[in-house]
Order: sequence, then structure tokens, then C-alpha cells
Amino acid sequence: MTLNDLVLRIKDRSHKGDPTVTTDTITAQIIRALMDARRELVRKVPKQYLRVDATTPLSLVNPTVLYSLAPDVLAPIIFRYTFNNVEYLLMRIESEREFYQNLFIRSQGPNRPYYYVEKGFDTSGNRQIEVYPIPLVGTTFTTNYSYYKDPTRTDLTTADLATTFPDFPSYMLDAVWKGGLFHFLKNFDDQMGQELAEKDYEKASLAIDEVNEADQDMELQMRWGVIKNRGYHDQTTGIRLI
Repeated sequence: MTLNDLVLRIKDRSHKGDPTVTTDTITAQIIRALMDARRELVRKVPKQYLRVDATTPLSLVNPTVLYSLAPDVLAPIIFRYTFNNVEYLLMRIESEREFYQNLFIRSQGPNRPYYYVEKGFDTSGNRQIEVYPIPLVGTTFTTNYSYYKDPTRTDLTTADLATTFPDFPSYMLDAVWKGGLFHFLKNFDDQMGQELAEKDYEKASLAIDEVNEADQDMELQMRWGVIKNRGYHDQTTGIRLI
């Protein structure tokens, strides 16, 4: 379903705007309303729809330890590189406090990078990581990485009308256009229409939660209560073993 398909549904249900015109104010307002709904509903999108591989690897080189990630990185998943024909992963350190308390040694010499810790944002607003130890002199560690992206960093416009609506599974698009309709009708003095649209939006949003919680990709099975291991006694020593 394209962005224009969603726009046409809102024009149909609101009885506003010409379906054949895409350069008018109404179309622009509808797209902005859809972007509002998109930002609200993206929190419900299954993470696998937001997973991407970086198009540009990181080049880890001595003496640099701080590296900026792609602009749309919401959260990194994994970093990996090949050294001497062996595949390695950078291990994540969960916090800067743990990094400096339990790991970092200022006198540590250059080596193959083992760890990384997230270090906030650079001046352009891109996420950064610090690697440790400092990379070996004369070696470039070409590091590929995957991440969950931030799909709402850039809004869609009329130039994207022919584009398939990105990042959302098809079953969520019903809620997207209904959310767009609700936000669009806020531009007009139509309280009854807004209330009806809000109810439809809430119902569609609730249906998404039900689908996501159903785990329909799991095999059917019956689960019984977990039996805890209470241990036993060694018959020779009489000691209770766990």
C-alpha cells in the first residue's frame, strides 16, 4: 500500500479534498496527519521490521576509539569484523560506569578491539560508540553492523506518494490511516467526526496489540507449571545436594 493509497482513504472518509489532485493544501495536511499517526504507532511495530544492515561499515583504525553511527540508528544490534580470517564480535558493555570501573585501563596498549560502549551523540545528532582497546597500529578493522532504525527521523512528503508506506507490516496500515484521519479532522470544527474517528483509531490500535501479543508464529503447545528442583540427599554423607 502506497502513501497515496492512505491519503485517498482519508479523503474518501472525510469527504474533503479531490482524489485526483495531489498538490493542494488538503493533501499536504493529510500527509502531516499520517506522520503524526506514524510516530505514535511505530512503537508497536515488531522490531524485525526496523532491523537494517549499515550500508557503510566502520573502519576502526589506530588511534581513534570514538565512532559515529549511521544517522538513522535507534539502537545498535551487533558489530562484527574479520581479523586473520577469523570472525569476531564486539562485546557490548552496558554502561559507561561499568566500562570505566571494571574494564578500562588507560595504559592498555593497542590490540584487537574487544568491547564497545555507547557514548551518546555527536554534534550532528548521530549515536556514537567507543571501542576498546585502541585498534592495532597499521591495521584497519572493517566492522559491519546491524541496528534498529528510527523510521520517523524524516517525514514523508508529496514526493513520496507513489512509495510503499515504509516500515509497517500490512496489518498495521488500517490503524495508520485511521490515525491519520483522526489527526486530520482536528483541523476542522467537526467534533462528532473527530470523536468517531478517535474511537475507530483506538479500536484499530488495540487490535494491533492483540495481534502482537498472540505470538501466532509459535507452535501450538500446552504448558504446565514449572517443576522446581528441590534437590536430593546423598545417601552416604547425608548432605543435601542442589
